[in-house]
Amino acid sequence: MMKKKLGVLFFGLFSASLLAACTGGPEANPEDFASGDDNTITVWAWDTNFNIPIAEKAAEYYKQAGHEDVTVNVVEMSNEDTKQKLVSGFTSGVSEGLPDIMLMDDYDVQNYITNYEGKFAELSSEIDFSQFAEYKVENATKDDGV
Repeated sequence: MMKKKLGVLFFGLFSASLLAACTGGPEANPEDFASGDDNTITVWAWDTNFNIPIAEKAAEYYKQAGHEDVTVNVVEMSNEDTKQKLVSGFTSGVSEGLPDIMLMDDYDVQNYITNYEGKFAELSSEIDFSQFAEYKVENATKDDGV
């Protein structure tokens, strides 16, 4: 439940469509992946100039809102690595090791929520989507759920 609430906060603050083995690059750390601990949230994002600082700021706001016991691991993960790891996890049926929250390009959202049904949290009852750009909501909507 804690992770779902944090996901709601991140979804709002990113103002982007969010949903949750490297192909080169630096070796992965255990902290890069989701924890089984309800008080630890792992976020995959890219762009150290914008997305990473926004995720870190969202974590600060969440702690200030009374969730001091939550640890948020914001992991810089390239867009391509994120996609590859997500598809590998979903097609293998192993969700262990995927993040709790991830940044996703708008043009990828429908593909993932259609092809990997049931793998993403449905947040319609948790978020007032009237506060978001209509095209963002439409893009993340499937079967009347966002």
